[in-house]
Amino acid sequence: MGNAKQPSLCKRIRSAIRHRCLKPLWISVRSSWFRLRPRTVFIFGNQKTGSTAIAALLGEACGLGVSQDLFYRMTEPMEQRLLEGRTVLRSIVRAYKPLFAADIIKDPGLIFFFPALLECWPEGRFVFLIRDPRDNIRSILNRLELPGDLRDLEAVHWDGLPNDLWRLILDGSLLGVRGANFIETQANRWNLALKIYHEHRDRMIPLRYEDFLVDKAGTIEQLAGRLGLGVQCDIRASVDIQYQPKGDHSVGWAEFFGEDNLGRIERICANGMEEFGYLPTHRG
Repeated sequence: MGNAKQPSLCKRIRSAIRHRCLKPLWISVRSSWFRLRPRTVFIFGNQKTGSTAIAALLGEACGLGVSQDLFYRMTEPMEQRLLEGRTVLRSIVRAYKPLFAADIIKDPGLIFFFPALLECWPEGRFVFLIRDPRDNIRSILNRLELPGDLRDLEAVHWDGLPNDLWRLILDGSLLGVRGANFIETQANRWNLALKIYHEHRDRMIPLRYEDFLVDKAGTIEQLAGRLGLGVQCDIRASVDIQYQPKGDHSVGWAEFFGEDNLGRIERICANGMEEFGYLPTHRG
């Protein structure tokens, strides 16, 4: 047995890739080269709240490195394992250290693990993004090419999702936000993100996506100031770059969701909408 011929390194790597058990080599080999920043800026909120653009522009304005969508870049389903209690965030940070070594980190899903994030970065700086839930949910469904006026999703819709992360988001079970249908689930998820903000509002800077749209460069400059960051670059030439697929805003809320689903969103999210100035739809 001791003299048995061992597979070559290349063959072992190919086998590991086939079985999805090998981290990218740049993570495996270079982790020791990276160091975590104690005052990292984290940008999060619900999905589709403008976090990609805001993180990218903040990084450009301040000359800082940005790490985007960490869970998506991991070769293992770490967000699901966190939600199932099969691992802890500190272990993930150690295993994927290069992803967490940036000056600015953006991943919407991190909002749902905020206490653990705060334990890892007690001196961290945190930006909570919020968007009108009707626009927010419509943008999520546009991204997934799903209609908003269905009574609920069917097997064909679940089968067409681009990856397991979106399945987690739409399902909602592991976060405890599953509603009577897929629209209620997304409204409950929006509420949960806001609840976490309320519980830790002394550590988070809130930012409405709608305010960013009105004055992108000015909003980024103000955000940098609140974070204690210095602005080094003029980003006005970059503010209209499309960082994510653009949703279809030509269809109004009532037409997109139908009366029943729109009513579900406005009923479930009523308190948060009032708090952030999102007026309800007036229906006769």
